[in-house]
Amino acid sequence: MVDYEAKYEGRFPSQKQILLATLIDLILFNIVGIGLGKAVHEIFESSMDRYTLGKLTFGIYCLCVLYFPICTSFAQTIGQKIVGLKILDGPTGKNLPLPRAVFRWFLAIFSIGGYGMRNVPKFDEWAKAVLVKK
Repeated sequence: MVDYEAKYEGRFPSQKQILLATLIDLILFNIVGIGLGKAVHEIFESSMDRYTLGKLTFGIYCLCVLYFPICTSFAQTIGQKIVGLKILDGPTGKNLPLPRAVFRWFLAIFSIGGYGMRNVPKFDEWAKAVLVKK
């Protein structure tokens, strides 16, 4: 793997910053997902049976999950923006391409690989991504 230590020296965030950004994102994700689900339930409650309505609500909540890889491909989620972090393509320093952002997100969900040097997750190394302070 390529070592980005020299290229991004002094720009790596602390564990507290990463945790705070993640908590903000999870809270926003759940507020939006549950809010949309309840809105759909209220709108279609009289015209659909409970089973179909439950599937529709669950589908909308699952679509909200795409928030993370899509925002990652634009360099930051809302939580990362508030805390002042960015996810960049390690070799180029530009935004992470969407396919690699989705790949990184899947690896992050399953937490494949543990942690490497400097407590950087292996999924960031494998996706050739780097999380830095702005």
